[in-house]
Amino acid sequence: MTHEVGHFLGLRHIWGDGNCSVDDFCLDTPNAAAANYGCNTTDSCPDGQGNDMIENYMDYTDDLCMNIFTNDQKLRILAVMDNSPRRVSLKTSPTSAPIPLFANDAEVKIENYCTGGLVTQHIKYSFTIEELLILLQQP
Repeated sequence: MTHEVGHFLGLRHIWGDGNCSVDDFCLDTPNAAAANYGCNTTDSCPDGQGNDMIENYMDYTDDLCMNIFTNDQKLRILAVMDNSPRRVSLKTSPTSAPIPLFANDAEVKIENYCTGGLVTQHIKYSFTIEELLILLQQP
């Protein structure tokens, strides 16, 4: 998910979708010849800056070894957020505003539940979120 969000915010793969001569437009990510898989350190472009950055979210390595966006990648994301017509609106999106809650905003519904040979149909319990949280906290 983090990798795909990186694309959404303007980042390219660390190999620049090409070879050692095509980069990702971020100077602090060493060029790579292709995607890396697993968590093995490699230098696919020996004439470049150093080892492939396998810990970068924009590679294909295993999730366990990914943990970084570089400073230049962060600057690229900010530039996209400030200038892309489709992304700049995210900064003023009302999605962080609380949504109005309804009186009964949670519900447990049991249909055709059988106990002791008796069939009870369409039992419905309604709770507010606060009541449900209190019930869940009881031993």
